[in-house]
Amino acid sequence: MLLLIIILWLQKSFYYFWTLNVKSNHIKLKNIAEIIRELREQNGLLLRQVAAEIEIDQALLSKIERGERMPTKDQVIRLAKFYKVDLNEFLIAFISDKLVYELQNEEVALKAMQVLKRKLTISLKRKMADKKLIEKLLMSCRAIALTGLG
Repeated sequence: MLLLIIILWLQKSFYYFWTLNVKSNHIKLKNIAEIIRELREQNGLLLRQVAAEIEIDQALLSKIERGERMPTKDQVIRLAKFYKVDLNEFLIAFISDKLVYELQNEEVALKAMQVLKRKLTISLKRKMADKKLIEKLLMSCRAIALTGLG
């Protein structure tokens, strides 16, 4: 699942959470912190209300919203469920932020991401081929079992 999410992220230059900031005439990429804060504000909720609902400390949620702490994957999942937003899109924003954090100071980051895309594509194709093979074997086993019972 994670591989598919990363491939989808790599294939799109702009995604659902990225918006055009018309006032400053530049593209603004929203990070997970901004998305989480905006969702809370759009719903007219207080930090303590959201924190209580997803069972984390209010101070921690505040740090996440300010971009001082990265949420965990579990926290992202709980937030997506709480706000009833598409989990995959939320995870893509989260994972892309993690990748940016890890690669932002690397001179060859873009080239590494291109190589990663090729490796993930090959890995995904292999997994799909393995899955098809397993399905064929299961069908063969079922057919053998049915003929053996008749």
